[in-house]
Amino acid sequence: MIVRKQQDASHRKLDDKKDPYKAPDKNPMDFEDLTKTPAQSGIAGVTKGDSGSVVWGAFGPGSASPKDPQLTLERLGRHASAPGRNCPIHYQYAPEALVKPAEFETDSVYVIGGLYGNQFALHTIFRLRDGEKNDVRLVFNGDFNWFDIDAAGFEHTNKTVLQHIALRGNVETELASLNEEAGCGCVYPYWVDEQEVQRSNSIMQRLRETARAFPRLRQRLGSLPMHMVVSVGGLRIGVVHGDAESLAGWGFSHVALTQAVQQRRVRNFFNQARVRIFASSHTCLPVARNFELADGQCVVINNGAAGMPNFLGTRFGLITRISVRPAAHIRSIYGYRLDGVYVEALPVYYDHAAWQRAFLSNWPPGSPAYESYFQRVNHGPDYTVARALRGASKWRNFDEMGTAEDYLRD
Repeated sequence: MIVRKQQDASHRKLDDKKDPYKAPDKNPMDFEDLTKTPAQSGIAGVTKGDSGSVVWGAFGPGSASPKDPQLTLERLGRHASAPGRNCPIHYQYAPEALVKPAEFETDSVYVIGGLYGNQFALHTIFRLRDGEKNDVRLVFNGDFNWFDIDAAGFEHTNKTVLQHIALRGNVETELASLNEEAGCGCVYPYWVDEQEVQRSNSIMQRLRETARAFPRLRQRLGSLPMHMVVSVGGLRIGVVHGDAESLAGWGFSHVALTQAVQQRRVRNFFNQARVRIFASSHTCLPVARNFELADGQCVVINNGAAGMPNFLGTRFGLITRISVRPAAHIRSIYGYRLDGVYVEALPVYYDHAAWQRAFLSNWPPGSPAYESYFQRVNHGPDYTVARALRGASKWRNFDEMGTAEDYLRD
C-alpha cells in the first residue's frame, strides 16, 4: 500500500520569487498529456510524415524510432564504417572495467549528461544543487559541449564543468582528437536517418573550429575518463556516457532496452561490472528500467538530455539524481527506491527564451543544428514519459502520484 503524507510547503519548495527554476504548480504537460500521441496532443509546429510518425523525431528531423528494432551488435551500429556511425576501438571497454573501487562515497549525486552547451541549464542545475538540504556531488557524464560554437560560450562551459567531476562523451573525445575518421563519434544506429548523421558530422566540424583556439582545454577534455564508479548509500553506481561496453554505445537506449536479447545482456552487465545502478546518457532520450537479479533489483537510468527538452510539449531538461533521501525542493518527474536509495529524474527548468536566443545566434535557420534540433528545442521530441518508463516496474511518476512521499511503503 502506498502511504501518502501531507506535503509541508516550507520543506518542499523554496520562495517562489527567488526560485526561477521551480516547477510550476502543474508541469508544462502533465503525465496524462505526455502519454498522448502527437496527433492527440495538437502541439503547434508538429507535422506528420507519410508513415504517421512526427517528421522531427527523437534525434532530429526524420528520425523516428524503428518499426521493427530487432537488435544485434551490427544493427546497433558497432561495425558500421561511415563517419558518425563507426565505433573506434578506443571507445570500447569491457563491463569488467568498472570492477574497481568507487571514486567517492556520497549521500547524493547528480549525473548530468547531454548539457550540449546550454549555460542556462547549467546555472539552473547549480541552483538545484544549492536548494538541497545535504551536500551533492555533480558528475557530468559527457557531451557537455555541442551547440556552444561561440568562443566565449565554449570557454565558459568547459571551464565551469571542469571544476567538477566529469567524464568525456563522444563530443569531448572527438574535440580532443586530431583524427576525424569517426565524424561526430555518435555511433548512430541504423534507425537514425542518414541526413541526421551528416548534419551531426557538420556540427562537429564547426565545433572543432572553435575548439582549436583552446588547446589546453582540448587536452584536458582528452584526459577525462570514459567511466567511473561512485557509491551512494552503499550501492555501487556505474557512471558511463554510452553503455557498459562503449563510450558511444546505444545499449541503454529506449529501443535497445525493449528487446529481450538486450535485456539478458544488461543483466549480465550488472554482474560483470558489480554495480547495482548504471547511470548513462548519450542517446539523447531518457529511459528508466529495473531488472530483477539473484542479488536483488538493479536499475538502468538514462537522463536523455540536461540541456534540451526530452518529452513532447515540454521545455525542460532532465538530470539523474541518486540519493539516500528523496528530492524535497523540487518535484521529480519519476523515480524509484532501490534498497533505501532514491533514483530520480529531476527536471531542469532553464530559461527557455534566453536559451532559444543563444541557440539561434549560433545556429540560424538553414544551419545543420537548426535543421536537426530547433523544433525539439521549442516543442520537445516525439517522445513521452510513458515510453521512457515502458517495461519499468514500480517506478513512480510524481505528477500522477503526488509527492516524493509516495516512495514510502508499509
